[in-house]
Amino acid sequence: MTTFCVALVRLIAEKDHHQEDVSNGLSSSQLMEEARHLPEYLRCIDRLNADSVISSHFGKRIGIAGFGSTPVTANGLLDALVTPILEGKRPVFDEDFFDRSYTEFEDTFYCQAVTCEAIAPVQGWFLSEELQQRSGNTPLIRFSDDLQIRQLSVEEEKAVHLMEFVRRYGFRWTDRLYAITATYQRAKLVLRIDEEIAPDVEHAAEEEFLQINDCIEEVLETLRVFRKGNIRQGGIYHRVNSWLVSGVMRNMRKPLADPIANLNPMYVLEAQQDLNELEDFWQSVQKAKAKGHRFLNVAMRRFAESNERHRVEDRLIDLMIAAEALAQASSSKSKGDVMAEYVATHVVETDKNKVRTVMRDTYRLRNSIVHDGDASRWLSGTGKQPGDVIVVASTAEEYLREALKKTVMEATQ
Repeated sequence: MTTFCVALVRLIAEKDHHQEDVSNGLSSSQLMEEARHLPEYLRCIDRLNADSVISSHFGKRIGIAGFGSTPVTANGLLDALVTPILEGKRPVFDEDFFDRSYTEFEDTFYCQAVTCEAIAPVQGWFLSEELQQRSGNTPLIRFSDDLQIRQLSVEEEKAVHLMEFVRRYGFRWTDRLYAITATYQRAKLVLRIDEEIAPDVEHAAEEEFLQINDCIEEVLETLRVFRKGNIRQGGIYHRVNSWLVSGVMRNMRKPLADPIANLNPMYVLEAQQDLNELEDFWQSVQKAKAKGHRFLNVAMRRFAESNERHRVEDRLIDLMIAAEALAQASSSKSKGDVMAEYVATHVVETDKNKVRTVMRDTYRLRNSIVHDGDASRWLSGTGKQPGDVIVVASTAEEYLREALKKTVMEATQ
C-alpha cells in the first residue's frame, strides 16, 4: 500500500506541474481513474486479495445505522485513500502522514464503532483577529469533550456551500466559517451483501439524530440569549468520519432568516473573556435545566427562534410566547400584566413603569397580530407607524434577554 501511496503522490505532483491549483483542476474521481492504471495499484489489489483477514470482509457490507451501508471491496479501500492525499496537496511522500492514516484505517476496519459528527455552520458574527488565530487549530470554545464550536476546514466550507447551509452573498466579518459540532459513536455493522440493518436499530439511530440536533440547537439558543446579535444557522449535517463510508451524510436544512429584515447587529466576540463568560453561562443553563426548571426550555427556544423569523410580526409572537413561558403566566387571566411585572423585576432598568408599559404594549400588539391578522388595529389605536413595530419588538427582546439571563442565574441557586 505504501508503494501505491508513493505512486499516487508522484501522479499528483506530475499533474501539479501542469496545473496551477490541483484542488480546482483535478477532482478525486479524475485522479482515481488515472491511478487505477498504475502498476502499483494493481499489485496492491493483488496483495489485499491475498490477505486472508482483509479479504474475508470482501463481499460484505459495512452498515452504519441511519447512514446506510457500503460494500467492502479492494478497489473501494484504495479509492478511499485518494481524497485525504489529494486534499493534503503533498508534493512528496510524507511517511508520518501515511503511517497515521494507515493506523486510522486499520482501527476503523477492525473496530466495533465509528466516530460520527454533526456540523452546524454559523454565520452572522464577528470574531476578532486574536480569536480567529487562536482557534485555527483548536476549538473556539469547548462545552464538553463531544460538543464545541470550531473553525471549518476549506473542504468542509465547500461542502457547506454546496448544501446551501450558509448565505453565499453579503458581508463576511470573519475570515473563516465556524460551526457548532457534536461527535458521537455509532456501531459498525458487518452485513451480508443481501442483509439489511434491523428496523429497531434504525429507529434508535433516528432518535439519536434528534437528540444530537436538539443539543446543537441548545447551544444556538444559549448563544442568542447570552448576547445580542444576528446569528444565522441554516442546518445541520451528520457525517461518518471514516474512510470505509466516506462521503456518507445526513442533513437537516432550515430557512435562513434575513438579517436585513430583522435589523439585528452582528454578534461580536472579541476577547478570551467573552468566551469564558459564554462558557460559564452555558454551564449555568445546564445546571438550571438539570434542577427541573423545564419552563426555561420553552422560553429559551422561542426566544432564540424569534431570531430566525423573516417577518417581524412572527418574531414578536415568538418573543411573547417566550415571555409567557418565562413568567409561567399560562393560567393567568391577565397574562400581559403578569409578564410585564415579571420582566420588570428581572431587569436593571430603574424605571420599572417604563418596562411594564413596553411589555404590556408588546403583548397588546401580539394580540392584534394574532386575532386580526396584522398590526393595523394596534397601529391605528396607538397612532404609531408600521416601522414602529420593529422598534417595539427590539426593545421587548432586550428586556426579555436580560430577564432570561437573570432567571437562569436564579435557577442555579
